[in-house]
Amino acid sequence: QLLAKAAIRGDFDEVRRLATSGLVKARDELNRTIIMLTADTDWTPPQTGKCIEYFLNLGAEPQAVELSSGDTAAHVAARRDHLRVLALLPFRAKWQVNESSRTPLMEAAKSGCWRCAKHLLHLLRQAKFVRVSRGGRGGGRDGSRGRVELLKMQDGSGRTAQDLATDSGHFELARIIERERRLVVSINGTGSIKGLSSTEMDMRDHLEQLIESSNWPGLLEVANRVNCDLPDRDGWTPAMRAFKSAACPTAVLQRLADLADVSCSNVWGVSCLHRAASAGAPPSSLAILLDRGAPVNAVDEDNRTPLMLLATTGMTSAEATLAARSLLSGGADWDNSSSCLAQVTPLRLAVEARNHELVALLLPYQHKKFFEESLKMNCCRDSLRCLAAELLGRQRAWQLTAAGRLPAVLIEFVSQHVAGCYGCSVCLNDESDS
Repeated sequence: QLLAKAAIRGDFDEVRRLATSGLVKARDELNRTIIMLTADTDWTPPQTGKCIEYFLNLGAEPQAVELSSGDTAAHVAARRDHLRVLALLPFRAKWQVNESSRTPLMEAAKSGCWRCAKHLLHLLRQAKFVRVSRGGRGGGRDGSRGRVELLKMQDGSGRTAQDLATDSGHFELARIIERERRLVVSINGTGSIKGLSSTEMDMRDHLEQLIESSNWPGLLEVANRVNCDLPDRDGWTPAMRAFKSAACPTAVLQRLADLADVSCSNVWGVSCLHRAASAGAPPSSLAILLDRGAPVNAVDEDNRTPLMLLATTGMTSAEATLAARSLLSGGADWDNSSSCLAQVTPLRLAVEARNHELVALLLPYQHKKFFEESLKMNCCRDSLRCLAAELLGRQRAWQLTAAGRLPAVLIEFVSQHVAGCYGCSVCLNDESDS
């Protein structure tokens, strides 16, 4: 119980002090594992993600079941709409059935937990997951048999996830599930998603036009939970396009985060966070994604995390450094301890890209192990570094230039002194910039 409470708080130092390989596999008096206990709440801070990754690294069993119900941690998370925990569990653990023959998707549909339901549905837009069908049986060359089998699974009473959502009165979620069942995801060649109706394609294009023209009031008026995740052939959604825009106001992004799947990825596993970080989105945008549960160490088809992809971009050093700080404060893995690419680190990629400021930021981590270090959560509002980070973020949000309202010497000063602020929520979430 103490370990679970520390993880729910995001207190990684306490988690590291208490956790052992034996404890993370142990059960409480109700036969629940540590991941089940952590999942059994509706929200946790971004730092909880590192705690879950640490449990898994120590040998926690994500597919372990509670004996009386057959529930796994994924079932518990889905019923609580706890996206942060669900997103970090392995794919196969997300499709196990319990004693009622229900998958986590069915439990989310029955409970109306749209965040977790969307996450599970949108996993099946990714090529690496549509290749996998239930029980390990492969589908056809386009992988569609795996998708169809998973989305049409029935519980003990013969009801699908769509049926459960409808029977429970969650009609909006039932529409979303019905649409995903229509989609066909091809993994041949460049990959593609097909199956939207003409009306849905028109709505997706309309939302994209509103974003491209920076018509934010129009976007807020039209966007809803059903249409903001409509994919194009590559899997990009209107919400993903908005989050990569440096011009999109924080209030609009916060509203979209309450409608869209912040964990959504395209066909090749490039997530909303990957794209926002590598496109130079302001730290406030990244903070919103992380706050809502986007996994900071998600990997694409090439096993690149958002921090790794950021290190390879041609973004200016100041922008890359600000984005990297936001990712690090949210638990980004700098040595790939949580992945299979320990030799290809963000630091190495930044060196190869000649991104000198990002190299300077990451160099102190060179000989430090991810699971042996605290998260950089403390930041003093009154410090010079913190104020510099805030000012530089506002310059980009306001789209000011040296020729505009901020002189070049001040921009240079801010860029030099921003090192050391790890993007605390106070700095990056300030709503006073109007």
